[in-house]
Amino acid sequence: MEIHLILLLFIAGIFGTTVSSIILKNYKSNQAINIYFILFMMVISFTQLGMGLNLLFFKKAILTNFYFESSISVLILPIIYLYFKSLSNKKSRVAASSIVLHSIFPVLYFLVVLFKNCLGNKTSHFCFGNTIYYFFSAFVVTYIYLCSVIVYRNIWGKKRDNHNQFRSTLMSKWTKFVYLEIIIIAFAPLILYWFKDLKETDSIYQPVSCAILLIMCCKIVCCPEIFYGYTHLKSKINEDGDTPLKFNSIWILSTTNVPHNLQDQILKGKIDISLSEYISQIEFLILNNDLFFRSDIKIEHLSNELKIPKSHLNYIFKYHSKVTFIEFKKIIKIHYATILIKNNYLQTNTLNYLSKEVGFASYDPFYRSFKKHTGNTPLDYHNLLRANK
Repeated sequence: MEIHLILLLFIAGIFGTTVSSIILKNYKSNQAINIYFILFMMVISFTQLGMGLNLLFFKKAILTNFYFESSISVLILPIIYLYFKSLSNKKSRVAASSIVLHSIFPVLYFLVVLFKNCLGNKTSHFCFGNTIYYFFSAFVVTYIYLCSVIVYRNIWGKKRDNHNQFRSTLMSKWTKFVYLEIIIIAFAPLILYWFKDLKETDSIYQPVSCAILLIMCCKIVCCPEIFYGYTHLKSKINEDGDTPLKFNSIWILSTTNVPHNLQDQILKGKIDISLSEYISQIEFLILNNDLFFRSDIKIEHLSNELKIPKSHLNYIFKYHSKVTFIEFKKIIKIHYATILIKNNYLQTNTLNYLSKEVGFASYDPFYRSFKKHTGNTPLDYHNLLRANK
């Protein structure tokens, strides 16, 4: 059990630290993230890493005392309150006096815990322990209440802006998700302590806290509006223009190539004269025909449709294209997919249907090709467009 717990702690800690570092890069342009949330992620991530190192090198129980176990909540609840407060006020900073005020209890708490542990066996721990337990419980309830009030008044209960309805809905769902995670983190040690002994509480709570951190990280990574921020996504979409695929970057219009064999040398003389016309015909077909929607399309089909000899097309894709015909087919299909996504195809259809609609035999090759040629997964690209509208 111990080795599995060490591995879980390290995975959660490293994943959390990595995600925190990435969102730190764009947090100033991210309406759903501010420095307090990043601080919250860092505290939990470094705590998991520290516990993993403690178990790995010192072979000690992670935390033999409930008060150290619950100390994570003592730190993160004030931070999350400041996060919600800053988020609702649309500011990146909270007044210094507010930060000082919300630092008082954590400091006093750690001083009391330190004093208790310094006493050793000189006093009864049961009375002392229950007093701190009730004190800590009151602290948790107070901060959960404060967080509830601020998010309900300023985010959940606020009238939706029709112009930015998607963003308002996303912000509401995101803060509800964070709020639920915080409730689990805060109340789990209290509930476990009440029904279990300290040692068992410790062994149960650590996997729970790791799971919560991993779920939080996965949620952020799977939601590009949270992961990158609206401003970053908007600029990314604007850079892409009407389509993330540029056909003119596929072709090599230069005729200075030297064919490898005699047959190609003969074809060169015939094709170079009409190269621009051939490429124009190919692109016209791409934009005005659904030929490439077929999953079994071959270069013979293209030859028959264009009335261009197959040998000429083979030559063009060999010497005047940066990609093979097989890869070219995938690019065109992905181009069609981006158009369908922009036309709200995914509002009434699944990604699997989309992959088959544009001519892929299954979703997996469609997913790989889409990510390769657009830089995003199909779902991320869909979310990019929604965030930009």
